[in-house]
Amino acid sequence: MTAGIITAGAAGNWWAWAALRLVADPAAVSAQPTPEGLAHNEFSGTAGTVVQARDVHGGVHLYPAAEPAPDITPSVRALWQLGVTSGATIELRRLTEPAGRFLVVRVSAPEQLAAVDLAADLRARLSGAARPMRTEPVESADELRRALEPFTPDPRGLVEIHKRLTVARSTRGDAREPWLAAVTPLRPNPRSWSPLWTELARFPAVLSVGLLPVRVGPGFRAHLAAQATEMARLARPGQPATGNWSVPRPPDPFAVAADPLYAEAVRRYTDQAFTVRVSLAAPLPVSDALAELAAGTISPVAPDAGFAGAPPVIVRPLSDETAIAWRNIAACNADPLRAAEPAQPVGQLPRLLTTMADIEEAAAVFRVAVGA
Repeated sequence: MTAGIITAGAAGNWWAWAALRLVADPAAVSAQPTPEGLAHNEFSGTAGTVVQARDVHGGVHLYPAAEPAPDITPSVRALWQLGVTSGATIELRRLTEPAGRFLVVRVSAPEQLAAVDLAADLRARLSGAARPMRTEPVESADELRRALEPFTPDPRGLVEIHKRLTVARSTRGDAREPWLAAVTPLRPNPRSWSPLWTELARFPAVLSVGLLPVRVGPGFRAHLAAQATEMARLARPGQPATGNWSVPRPPDPFAVAADPLYAEAVRRYTDQAFTVRVSLAAPLPVSDALAELAAGTISPVAPDAGFAGAPPVIVRPLSDETAIAWRNIAACNADPLRAAEPAQPVGQLPRLLTTMADIEEAAAVFRVAVGA
């Protein structure tokens, strides 16, 4: 058996986990090398302050953020290219006790040995895709188990951070559906994540991001384009309510705000994407202030933009869902939580958008892996 590989399963269905330890390389970070053949993008953003939770139980203050972070979109694109061909789930996580940063992969195969070989091969290939970080293979199964399941979480110490889904009843009688919904994309934070790391270092914790590379199919693109067209229609004046009434229907205020988000989604989700899950866990209760600090660090507020510029939302699992939320971390799963379901009857498309990320959005959460 290859060193540092963990397996689970039965005949015909086996999973294997492997990991790389991420080691900060200041020279590489400052140089920001771009893997050969991959495009180079730059972050932009306006977050001038960050919220700091003074301890796990509460207390908050504001202070200026620090230096800009390196561009890591090339690394994310390289991870997508490797992961989508193998069907692997890629997990990026940062632990505080024992301290460490890991790139974990989970693969599946019909036979145990095939799963082990696939995990070992992918571990070796990922080592060159994680720049600007240096990597070291985790060759101890015990260390891998600690990275996957470092402690027993408190029921109030489990939090998932989801893209914001905003729902409102349409003001237009000619709307196809009575409820309108829109999802706020993740925005890369150009500032340092040091305030979040400082707070998490006060107690055992893990901040973990699961990324499952996927290709966006033509059916999804067509459905998204249809929704964008409908939102754009409702954002403009409409036909009068009756033939005897000459006054146009006024634009729906929610549609006016949501129209740019759908236009942006059509641009974002054309081919390369991830199913994404972001989890924060600790063996003691995590305060709302700390959870909101994590959400606002991953995707900061865009001032004066309403729900289109709001940070992600905090989802705490229901009392009977804590085991599911913990397995999402310990086994690199992405099982949905009922606690994240909207109260209003909205369609499947906006629900899917809350779990999708393009390369730029995935780069926003990939900062879990780097030291900045």
